[in-house]
Amino acid sequence: MCSKRGRLQKLKIVKPLVDRVMPITAQEDPEDEEEDSPSRVALRVLNVLSTSFPPQQVFPVVIAHVLQYMQNSDPMFRKGAMLSLAITIEGSVDYIRPQIGDIVTLICAGLSDSDTAVRRAACMALGCIADELDEEVARYHEKLMPMIFSMTSDSNPTIVKYATNALDCILESMGDASLAYLPQLMERLVALLESGPTEVKPIALSAIGSAAHSSGEAFAPYFNE
Repeated sequence: MCSKRGRLQKLKIVKPLVDRVMPITAQEDPEDEEEDSPSRVALRVLNVLSTSFPPQQVFPVVIAHVLQYMQNSDPMFRKGAMLSLAITIEGSVDYIRPQIGDIVTLICAGLSDSDTAVRRAACMALGCIADELDEEVARYHEKLMPMIFSMTSDSNPTIVKYATNALDCILESMGDASLAYLPQLMERLVALLESGPTEVKPIALSAIGSAAHSSGEAFAPYFNE
């Protein structure tokens, strides 16, 4: 693998590959998350590239497409932008750390999109970046928390699942900042635990644990709920 990677680097083939793969991410996906599709295969290729090559060779090319696609009137391109961002974060963590503010702003644009597929993809992107850079993302809680709260009440159960997962990741590192959100947060998470979609309930329980960890003694009154 190392020798193949070295040959590809010398051939400067990474950018042409990304350029070819990115448009495929804008194709529609099947409803079944387990079902393969050209878009999902393209995203796996991006993930392999981002985890196999130096991030400075991959991420700038991807983010250029992401910025362009987010301006496209076709929501499938905006969906592809958010998913491409989500899938390349894993291999670019240290590289994107200084750019976290710009990336959070970009994801917020996806979270507020009018299209369900774009919002769902943006939730996935937020969950991915919050999982890798939880402390950095938590600093933007004032911008993110109202949007995430809103999305945990979305009519689409997949959006609720990914929004709750993102909430769980962010809460882990919020510390005292979580206190301002605690009443509203617990009301929503308990509601999800009691009557939310089946696949969301374990995530909601994990988020409650993260809220307890962040808020410390202030969480004590909620132990009786």
